[in-house]
Amino acid sequence: MLNAATYTPMVTSGKLRAIAVTGDERLPDLPNVPTLKEQGYTEFGVGTWTGLYAPAGTPKEIVEKLHKTFTDVINSPKTKEALRKYTLYSITSKSPEDFSKWLDAEFTKWTPIADGFREELGMPAK
Repeated sequence: MLNAATYTPMVTSGKLRAIAVTGDERLPDLPNVPTLKEQGYTEFGVGTWTGLYAPAGTPKEIVEKLHKTFTDVINSPKTKEALRKYTLYSITSKSPEDFSKWLDAEFTKWTPIADGFREELGMPAK
């Protein structure tokens, strides 16, 4: 498993055959490569993500202004084109609360899996 920026050039040049992508949707640069979900692995959607955080207690109006500014920049055509050169695609949350809910869901999904690996490796669960 690799990130799309690493393997896409090898797939498009024919040096590597991709059997699936792990995200929820097919990649625009690899439209013929199905997702794992399409192949029946419905609980496997994963992707690389980056979040923008502020210190606890930051006033809501500042958090909302940061979110709007970041969203405007990341969704601008210039930024999207720059990211696409590296096989990166932006998906922004609708609000800071939406991102927080998504992040909570990710922790709920992945914590038991991480704990299982810790147990298998003889490490204490967190």
